[in-house]
Amino acid sequence: MAVLTGDQEYRKKAMALLESASSFFAVYPQGFGHWLGALDLALASPMEVAVVGPLHDPSTGSLLRTIHSRFLPNRLLVGRDPADADIFPTPILEGRKAVDGLATAYVCHGYVCELPTTDPSLLDALLSQPVPGG
Repeated sequence: MAVLTGDQEYRKKAMALLESASSFFAVYPQGFGHWLGALDLALASPMEVAVVGPLHDPSTGSLLRTIHSRFLPNRLLVGRDPADADIFPTPILEGRKAVDGLATAYVCHGYVCELPTTDPSLLDALLSQPVPGG
């Protein structure tokens, strides 16, 4: 939620929860799989991916299939249909627009994005780059 909203209070609370349960992780790892995933996300720099395009448009589907075809455990994916109002403002979507009316993907780290792309092949190349600090 901290990355999604930009509110670092969520991060502080998550870190406190992780710390309170951390003594159990090594003793009972099978019982704390989701917690260990949360710890990995907290310690790594997540990849933020924003897709702006109509939900049922084939070009949006192509971009989403490209994203979902990869195992990216520390990825935060958000999307918005340009025709919809911004009912949930998030820094990841701030200022992100569809390019030339086509579904567009933005791959970001720390809210700093690579150039936007409408091409699934280029998106695939961007997703394969290592995450800074990750």
